[in-house]
Amino acid sequence: MEQMRKIVTEKESGGRPKPGFGTAPFGFKKNEVLEYIKAAEAEMRSSVASYENKLAEQATALSMALREKEKLIAEINTLSKKVMQLSVNVDEQKSELAAENNVLRTRVANLLEVEKRNEMVTEKLNNLTSKCEYMEAGKKALQDTIAEKEAIILEQLKRFSEVERALKLEIEKIRIETDGRLQAYELKLRLIKENLEKTINLI
Repeated sequence: MEQMRKIVTEKESGGRPKPGFGTAPFGFKKNEVLEYIKAAEAEMRSSVASYENKLAEQATALSMALREKEKLIAEINTLSKKVMQLSVNVDEQKSELAAENNVLRTRVANLLEVEKRNEMVTEKLNNLTSKCEYMEAGKKALQDTIAEKEAIILEQLKRFSEVERALKLEIEKIRIETDGRLQAYELKLRLIKENLEKTINLI
């Protein structure tokens, strides 16, 4: 009987005041004890629902981080393909320009009398060389931009990995705390019910 009195009068973690049960000829008043148990069960369910909502929010945040990570990886792959294609195009144009330059030099050597045409060809070669240099400069600028973006993306991937690890640790911590609280509530509720049944049987 003394153990029953200690359990039913203990203060709950949620700030609920200690119950003040009225007494009957053979112990506490049954309806007051049942009302207290009902309130304790409602508070336990509310606490469990709150932890489940927190777990769902953490899971959603983790899912969004993973989707962002996949998106960044896809962008890296796309940029890499563009760089490869631009490199191929520049190499092809350089080869074409070099071949055309060789042809023009041969024709100039064989046709010295066509000096005016030679001047035009020379001007064309200068323009092509400038274009090639411009394309080389553009290629280098693009490579520098890609390198900067890759560095930013790698930093973001590292940050997302850290966030992912932190979220997983937080979720595991919440799960462990929730399991512990649930087990404590279930044990407490079982003890209350067992003692209540004993008290009712005594009545």
